Amino acid sequence: RQSIQRMLGHLYLSLGESEVAATTFDAGLKNVQPRNRDEALALAMDLDGHASALATLERGKDSLATAQQANALRTRFAPDDAKQRFLGQRQLAIAHGSLADCKQGDVHWKQALATADSMATPLVADIADAHAAYAQFLYACGEYARGLQVSADGLGFVDGRRLPALSPLRANLLWVKAMNGHAIGKLSVADTEALLRQAIAIHEKTIGAGGAQLGEFHSTLGTVLQTSGRLPEALVLGDIQAAIDH
Repeated sequence: RQSIQRMLGHLYLSLGESEVAATTFDAGLKNVQPRNRDEALALAMDLDGHASALATLERGKDSLATAQQANALRTRFAPDDAKQRFLGQRQLAIAHGSLADCKQGDVHWKQALATADSMATPLVADIADAHAAYAQFLYACGEYARGLQVSADGLGFVDGRRLPALSPLRANLLWVKAMNGHAIGKLSVADTEALLRQAIAIHEKTIGAGGAQLGEFHSTLGTVLQTSGRLPEALVLGDIQAAIDH
């Protein structure tokens, strides 16, 4: 029963249902102890999911404690595994970000990407998402120039893996590139709009016309248009975002 609850926790998290995910993980992880390496690493992934849900709910201290539990399992059962080290560092970075701890979060994001560079077989999806999350973290910390560079590095990474133009991995990277570049005037309104509309198109064609992330894309584009004096278009996007959110 608990294994099913943990699986459902990941499902709810992927659907943006963080509160339900956190409650489901609570039940699925209670008193669970691994008996071997495989079980320990699977449990670490479940703890990652729980930590991510808690971070989204702004329960930063709980998120960090859970991420530390996952990292302890990886350190104990797979100390020389670069993949596991990357996953642990990434989750610690996310947790520190949920606490608005820019200093420690930055340390762990740098460690995660450095570890990713050392992998013989890169985890393409996870590394692309890490670049997007790091760039979003830097935006929240006011480090716009660095956020722009990290997002550009992420796009370069997926380009180097020859991913299709409509790969959903690109959408978040385009979004964070637009946010950071526009914030410091490195991207014009036209260029920012083009990146955001490309992100929206990728999401709609590959995932669908719904979801919290698509709402974020529309919100960012609406803000850009509003601040550039295009209020009627911004209002239309606001209506679209409201429909997505409900």
